[in-house]
Amino acid sequence: MKPILPLIALDLMAMSVGTVAETVYISDELTVPLRSGPSNFPLDKDQVKRAMAQQWREFRKLTILSIHPPFLPVVVDRIVTKDVDVVLGRLMLAYDAEPQLKRTVTEASMRESVYSQLSPAGQRPQIDIASDVERLLRNRPPGERATILVTLDSGKFGPDAQLKPDTVEVTATVKADRRTAEISAVPIKVAVSFVSLGKAYQAVDRDGAA
Repeated sequence: MKPILPLIALDLMAMSVGTVAETVYISDELTVPLRSGPSNFPLDKDQVKRAMAQQWREFRKLTILSIHPPFLPVVVDRIVTKDVDVVLGRLMLAYDAEPQLKRTVTEASMRESVYSQLSPAGQRPQIDIASDVERLLRNRPPGERATILVTLDSGKFGPDAQLKPDTVEVTATVKADRRTAEISAVPIKVAVSFVSLGKAYQAVDRDGAA
């Protein structure tokens, strides 16, 4: 990596003016430890002088007596790739055939610090897509088998996280909003004129049955 070092104070010895103090910014390539987490990287006076001499020729004749602070705070946050479970949480719609996922696992590339927060005890992280599934199914005809493609949201896995694959296919049948029931008796009311009240009548249904 090639970081810009934070503000550091250098005590310099010049051949003609004695000891002087100067505050500088320098840029150099540093080899940092691969272990994750914060650490203090010691600053070597010779390495700092070489970096300064490359940027400013006048520093070649100076000797660095001390560096303040003598270390560079470094935080290493590696990118890790982990399996993530794709799950269906609480479903609100009624179904003839409940949603079925074509795949239930995807891979997520994320910062190690984010992964440690999502999996404090080593459990596999999860993505709950129930709300996305039902939002898409509401636009499909009820009673018909539907196949939808749900895009997985990488937001919970931190900045620059990537999911591969980032979609999952879901198949379901939403229950139609209708019911069938048998009615044992249907009351029939007949409106007749006053002069016909004493006459007999026969009711015939559409199939011709009396």
